[in-house]
Amino acid sequence: EDGISISLTLAEMKGFKAQQVENATAGFDAERKDSGMTFKSSLGFVVDGDARSRDNLSGLINIGVEPVSFRDHDNGDHSLTLDDLRTLLKEAQMNGAMLYQQKWAMQKAIADAKSLKALKAIEIVFKMADFTEEAE
Repeated sequence: EDGISISLTLAEMKGFKAQQVENATAGFDAERKDSGMTFKSSLGFVVDGDARSRDNLSGLINIGVEPVSFRDHDNGDHSLTLDDLRTLLKEAQMNGAMLYQQKWAMQKAIADAKSLKALKAIEIVFKMADFTEEAE
């Protein structure tokens, strides 16, 4: 990479690409199952967006009692309506869909990479949604 040429066999390149795809998938799965997966809600606070949190939101909506005491990611308490809970659930689902788009883009970039340098330049980092940007 610093003026040194590295020659890879086709099998080695395929193996490296497969490892990068596996890294992207592992990062994606960790984000989906990790309570540290958060997003900024249009309601003005940070919310956990992992599968367990989405299930909890669905449960609160299904119970149908309001107002609901809701604790955000930073342990702040909020009194929310059912519409607020629906907003949070929709945003959590949209954040999940956005993660899929990022995963697929990484997989395509890995598949399209023609060199080791190009493969190493692909960052396996997932960005969470910020719905406060859309609310402004």
